[in-house]
Amino acid sequence: MESGMTTEVHVLAFAIAADWLGWRERTVAVPTEATIADLLRLLSAECPRLGELGDRLRVAVGTEYAG
Repeated sequence: MESGMTTEVHVLAFAIAADWLGWRERTVAVPTEATIADLLRLLSAECPRLGELGDRLRVAVGTEYAG
């Protein structure tokens, strides 16, 4: 995941995830080739409790759910 190039992604957090993160909206820089799993690892490093949500945590890219 280390190419040196980054992409900014707009992240919206809802419900308990937003409460735990302490924000509802943020732009996050990730490596260009980052996956959803990479983004979730980055967010979990900021808030380890996100792991408690397990399969209940949903991610959408645009209007489509992503895995």
